[in-house]
Amino acid sequence: MDTADEYPSCFSSKRQYATWQASALLTGVTERNGYCTDCLPEFKRDRLREGRCAHPDVTFHVDEDGFIEGRRPLIKKGAQNEIIG
Repeated sequence: MDTADEYPSCFSSKRQYATWQASALLTGVTERNGYCTDCLPEFKRDRLREGRCAHPDVTFHVDEDGFIEGRRPLIKKGAQNEIIG
């Protein structure tokens, strides 16, 4: 995303993404996984089929409360872990 007018391709509109951003602030979603945290396997599958998934390497995990969480993989660069994407 290069400008403020752009939004991730998995969202249907800038407004939908802005709504997600506002909710993320309230719920404490971290930058590590960003919007992929709230993705679901079925949603990812559909966006992949449509060519609208920027992070096809996201994996899904069930947290201690039973909620599904999307996670982007980390890569090692030197001694630092760095987020892909």
